[in-house]
Amino acid sequence: MGLFYSNYFLSTNHITEMLHPWSHDSVMGFVSFASCFVALIISKNSSCTKVGSVRVQFTKGILLRNMVDTIISAIMYFAIGFGLAFGDGSSTGGVFGTNNFFLQSIENDTNIHHSEAGFVYHWSYCATAATIVAGAIAERTQIAAYCVYSVIGSTVVYPVITHWVWSPTGWASAINPNRVITGVLDDAGGICVHVCAGTCSLVACYFVGPRQ
Repeated sequence: MGLFYSNYFLSTNHITEMLHPWSHDSVMGFVSFASCFVALIISKNSSCTKVGSVRVQFTKGILLRNMVDTIISAIMYFAIGFGLAFGDGSSTGGVFGTNNFFLQSIENDTNIHHSEAGFVYHWSYCATAATIVAGAIAERTQIAAYCVYSVIGSTVVYPVITHWVWSPTGWASAINPNRVITGVLDDAGGICVHVCAGTCSLVACYFVGPRQ
């Protein structure tokens, strides 16, 4: 997956030339949806790993949390998260975006990441980041408490970190000419997805303690 995403823009340009006269947007949209499918499959396959790591009576709880992450992240990322992640952050110093909430500002935007296909693609990563924590705190949380985490993670935590690194206006983004530092490259989600989810998991484990 990392290799696929790292060659994302290069490969789509080559595919566009091969499939002429198909439009570049059509090819980019297809690749975005295909990548989304792969990311979601990986996310759901992780449920099997989690189920194999818990006692039998907690199997349903693990699967339920995976479904909760998918549903909640889709709603909250659509409403707020995508805007914070890929909205214009110029007025906030590149900390978070201030538009594109409910996908309202994408009609005249030619950036593939700001399109409906871009939303679906990045939502799949958001859902993946959210569900990683479920395995870290398995058997130790009530479903209501986990729903609160899923809402906060999908609405604020993951989108804001994504804006820093992946958005053209993010303060640490390598594609931002006004970036504060040299620029952070994260082609496969090593920072935005795994470091973010790993840090959230570590903090959650600290508070809920070890399994009994």
